[in-house]
Amino acid sequence: NSYSLDANALVFAEDIFGAQYFFDLRGNRRVVKMLNIDTGKTSLCSNNFEDFLEDVIIRCDFNSSLRDLAKRFLQQCNFDSLEFKHISYKVPLILGGSSVEIANMELVNSLTNLTLLGQIVAQAKKLPPGTKIDNFRIENQN
Repeated sequence: NSYSLDANALVFAEDIFGAQYFFDLRGNRRVVKMLNIDTGKTSLCSNNFEDFLEDVIIRCDFNSSLRDLAKRFLQQCNFDSLEFKHISYKVPLILGGSSVEIANMELVNSLTNLTLLGQIVAQAKKLPPGTKIDNFRIENQN
């Protein structure tokens, strides 16, 4: 709900960072779109499902920098399973966090990541462009 996806969006996949891949069921053309959960913006990913499989799943050069970053992070993690997990940013990107520093990453429950980040993105969307966000606290809830 925080990302404004409705019943017309058929989400069928996500990556380790939480990007959501979906069909927009309103049109006749079945292009694959991607929701960037860090910005709340959607974009065209592939012209059809076959291209999605080739571009995103099979070819290793698609998003190779993100794949390499995920591999480096996961090599440093102590985890039992990646099931229902996302690599998330301790300080979200929309609040000025780094997208390349492994120290800013953590492995979190995917539903928690989508829910909390979605709330932050939804609130930030209402702000005028260029608004500086400061005086926020991120507390560890362990």
